[in-house]
Amino acid sequence: MNFPLYIAKRYLVSKSSNNAINIITIIAALGSIVATAALFVVLSGFSGLKEFSISFFNAADPDIKVQLKQGKSFVFTDSLQRIFESDKRIEAFAKILEERAFFNYQNKEHIAYIKGIDKSYTNVVRIDTTLIAGKWLTPENPYGVVTGNGISNKLSLGIDYLNPMRIYVPKPGTAYNLENPESMIRFIQVQNAGIFSILDDIDNKYVFSYLPVAQELFGYKLNQISAVSLRLKKGV
Repeated sequence: MNFPLYIAKRYLVSKSSNNAINIITIIAALGSIVATAALFVVLSGFSGLKEFSISFFNAADPDIKVQLKQGKSFVFTDSLQRIFESDKRIEAFAKILEERAFFNYQNKEHIAYIKGIDKSYTNVVRIDTTLIAGKWLTPENPYGVVTGNGISNKLSLGIDYLNPMRIYVPKPGTAYNLENPESMIRFIQVQNAGIFSILDDIDNKYVFSYLPVAQELFGYKLNQISAVSLRLKKGV
């Protein structure tokens, strides 16, 4: 028998009028077991939190976002459409228009981003699954928007089809006019149809609308966008 093992076994199970060694050994063994189990639980918890956080990011961000290296917008031509449709690696794609805007509701104000999306967007990013109130964008209400929970709290904005929210943006290249400041801005009126909640940074940043509504607000053409979001096929 291995000598160290023999010594350990003898002191662990041997009978003695003095049980101090046995008691100390049992306490040390139990301490090691408890510490190891606690470490296992903590590491498992952090692993679960990581996957939980990633699931939230996946509900907000596409696999790939295609945008200009310089500039704010570009024309989505028929040739670009064919490129995205013919690429076998792409599961789905959606056109978006994202710009900073000024939001006003019942005399409360906030600066955030309006994100105009086409009908294919929820095939790319399942942000519609993060709703906590109301419903997602629908063709029956083309001027409906879905607001981040943080923006909703700052504006005291709930699901409201009666009192519109106004969205303002400056007209590009317009000189300051003291006599008629309204000539310097564009605005639209929308109804808040839903509220989503993902992460604080995102909840405080975005209001989603249909793409044509955002294009109308900024005075863009119907094929003028700022980016294309892509969802890749599994394994790509």
